[in-house]
Amino acid sequence: MSWYRTYRPQTISELNLPEARKELERIRQSGIFQHAYLFTGPKGTGKTSSARILAKMLNCKKNIEAVRAALSEKEAKKPFVEPCGVCQSCKSITVGTSLCVVEMDAASNRGIDDVRALRERVSLAPSDGLVTVYIIDEVHMLTTEAFNALLKVLEEPPRHVVFVLATTELHKVPETILSRCTVVQYHRASQEELIAALKRVATAEGTKIDHTALQTLADRADGSFRDAIKLFEQLAQGKQHILAEDVKDIGEALTSVAQKLLEAAKKQSVQEVARLLQSAQRSDWDMAYIQKSMVRMGHDALMHAVEQGNTKESILLQKMLQAVSVPLDPLLPLPSLPFELALFRWCEGEDGVEEHDEEASISAKAEKQQQKHAQKEQPDAPKESRENKESSMQEKQISSIELPIHFDIITTRWQDILKKVRETNSTLEALLRAARPQKTDRITLTIEVFYGFHKEQLEQERHRRVLEQVIAEIAEVPVVRTVFVLGEKKNKPLSPKKQDEELAKAAAETLLG
Repeated sequence: MSWYRTYRPQTISELNLPEARKELERIRQSGIFQHAYLFTGPKGTGKTSSARILAKMLNCKKNIEAVRAALSEKEAKKPFVEPCGVCQSCKSITVGTSLCVVEMDAASNRGIDDVRALRERVSLAPSDGLVTVYIIDEVHMLTTEAFNALLKVLEEPPRHVVFVLATTELHKVPETILSRCTVVQYHRASQEELIAALKRVATAEGTKIDHTALQTLADRADGSFRDAIKLFEQLAQGKQHILAEDVKDIGEALTSVAQKLLEAAKKQSVQEVARLLQSAQRSDWDMAYIQKSMVRMGHDALMHAVEQGNTKESILLQKMLQAVSVPLDPLLPLPSLPFELALFRWCEGEDGVEEHDEEASISAKAEKQQQKHAQKEQPDAPKESRENKESSMQEKQISSIELPIHFDIITTRWQDILKKVRETNSTLEALLRAARPQKTDRITLTIEVFYGFHKEQLEQERHRRVLEQVIAEIAEVPVVRTVFVLGEKKNKPLSPKKQDEELAKAAAETLLG
């Protein structure tokens, strides 16, 4: 069994994320539970582990009286205790044989018939416990009809049933479903939290690992406990002591593969892509990291092509990024299969790439001829006019990208965006502390600021470019455009007036001094 499953948290106190511990501890102490929860956040942060711990707590032998009181409208509520882990109910849930926990993967069971079968099952009382917990993973994958069928169950569920919906894409869950659930937000794990989780595994396995290696692993995991532990397990094979060089070597190797994969995909060389993928699989490398690195490199190349006015390169990269930006499926025997198939389809031209390339080439030639003709007619056109035309052409290129950014992602990840910005430009981060996201429209994010000076500084190209690149990386989209609007002071974020004045003063001193 993989380390991530072996060392999966089994009690509330073992949960790695503070917000998960806080929510389950609140339920435990109150002695009250809701009929529907929605756990939302990035992959590998403990959503399904939390759901299983909740199921253990509600069926543990030590909580029989407290759960009966919670189910009764007359009895006084009694606090629950942590699941003991040794009673028959706890053990069966741990090994996955309990009839009190029903797990459903919405990615594979997303139709209305699957939800109808679920509706018929929920009326059955649990045979080996008091509460049946239904865990629906990746619930955002359900069809519209399936969501409507699920809604009927959530509106009038049996008293012995608890639903835990889990999703990595909250914006795809209908509002009607959200309104009937208690939403618990999970965030990407911090480096400190990841290091603490890795240390626990290292201690249990008797493996030594340098602190620098731990930091590098935590950075590579991108906020996911599962990815961090999987990579640690991969590095620890045949070793008793892991050094910083071990992590660095594999990191450089993965980056090199991603770069070669990008170049092969740009050339649409299916043989080279297949060779690189086979090599990565034989080495048991992290395909999720390779895919993410390849997409980031492609995004950087796209932005460069747009800035340089390279229409053909820009269109090629746009279509390639759209083709290969597919989620990996951890439930498949080979989780990276969707990504690999997407690469092959792209290289073999099944996404209509080849014909578009020809159209793009003709279009580019036509644009150049039109530009030359316009220049002959207006040889003395001012420089600003030419720059405006070039900017307009670039905007047309960008507008063809059909990967919109979602406002709820920006708001929930705003602190992550600020943290990432600070690593590159602390002055820009200081300016953004007195700003807030207002709305999104496809690839455009409108940000509200409260000082004219801040607005002028944020609109500078050097600041805008850094911010847009960070947002695109965090939101996992190819391109973002930012617009800044001046808001009224009465609408600014709740904070003491003096603190805002000091912030504006500090930002001004940093920028001018």
